[in-house]
Amino acid sequence: MALIADLCPNCQRVTRCHVIERGSVVGGLILGVPFVLPSSSVSCCCGECGCEFNSQTWDHQKALLPGEAVSLDIEAILSLTNPALKEQLALPRLKAVPELGGAFQLLEQLRPGNLSKHGEDELASLRQLAPAIRTELAASGKAVNEAGFAFAVLPRVISWGDRIGESLDNRVRQKGTS
Repeated sequence: MALIADLCPNCQRVTRCHVIERGSVVGGLILGVPFVLPSSSVSCCCGECGCEFNSQTWDHQKALLPGEAVSLDIEAILSLTNPALKEQLALPRLKAVPELGGAFQLLEQLRPGNLSKHGEDELASLRQLAPAIRTELAASGKAVNEAGFAFAVLPRVISWGDRIGESLDNRVRQKGTS
């Protein structure tokens, strides 16, 4: 018998769950030819309420022997046996931190697709800066990134702004000559 950590659909808690594997054999005759097909099913049994369920996140590869799991807390078992569920549960925990509320509000406001007009205008204004200032700005972005912030893409944004700016310049020149 193996043990994993999973979210029980009945008691709605992350608990130690026993892995139950059932095997069977199906046989018969097809056009007079006998056949035998082995089949198996795997389910989990909640260690708290006894509910039997099929795991939605467990990959059926990582499990612990009950002797190994005795000395581990539920977080360690979850990390070892069901990392997908651990990642799935991390976001709601982070959303509950009041200091991060503003960041999640901004994240929810982002829409997939093209940059907004304001973003395009900002990129265009970067193109108008002198090359030395753009290089210095990119370097400062790298320094901030080393401090743990997500400005690693700043040099790419500046170079992308350069390409967009050149493209816009070309379009303006084409419209001016036609």
